[in-house]
Amino acid sequence: MKLANNCHTDLIYSYGNEVALIAETHGLDPLEVIRATNLDYPRPDLNRPGYVGGGCLSKDPYLMIASAGERPPFLVGAARRLNEHLPVHVAERMVRLLRQERGDDLRGTRLAVLGWAYKGWPPTDDMRGTPITSMLPVFATAGLTVLGHDPMVTDEVVREHGGVPVSLDKAFAEADAVLVLNDHPDYRALPVGTLLPSTDVRLVFDSWRILDEAAVRAAGVRYAGIGYLPAGATPPAPRSSRTTQVSV
Repeated sequence: MKLANNCHTDLIYSYGNEVALIAETHGLDPLEVIRATNLDYPRPDLNRPGYVGGGCLSKDPYLMIASAGERPPFLVGAARRLNEHLPVHVAERMVRLLRQERGDDLRGTRLAVLGWAYKGWPPTDDMRGTPITSMLPVFATAGLTVLGHDPMVTDEVVREHGGVPVSLDKAFAEADAVLVLNDHPDYRALPVGTLLPSTDVRLVFDSWRILDEAAVRAAGVRYAGIGYLPAGATPPAPRSSRTTQVSV
């Protein structure tokens, strides 16, 4: 029963992510699309886009697929592939946006990543299924220096994953761009209107849309989110269709 429930949860989260990726292609705000879809409509609400990790949701879909034997599920594998693709998509999007700001050579560019645990609320130090794991190879290939902060994750863990641990103040003071990966209460309360103007930060990617967007923009900083591009950003190229099944 829990296996079926977890796979269903993974599936409904993946649809919110699918809507966000389609909205990004059309230059729309996925949260506006989802809010409008859910407004006064007596049907199940759509989920907001976001990363799907943790010990259960990143594992149970593969157990469900394996249990099906020669008749693999149509939806379970597709949902898991999409949710596993999202962090890579965001990392690649981050690199592209940085190149628009700084040119093709990003060596030495400092990216502060806030939130290394797989979720911020309820607060946890759980790194299972965390999006940063699949993002770091993309950042390393681009030549980025990744500064890491998480109120719940130790400096040692940040180092083990390839980041440079910093305090929250230094994350802004020493970075050229900021990527918020989880919604820990400390990040929700960030006074970006006073933090950003005295820094070199020129791009904030707010995965959970928890920061004050107007304050970020007023500081002269570009603002982006999952499926939500800054003004003037180039939409992504069309993706080829994916028809293969997930294997275990």
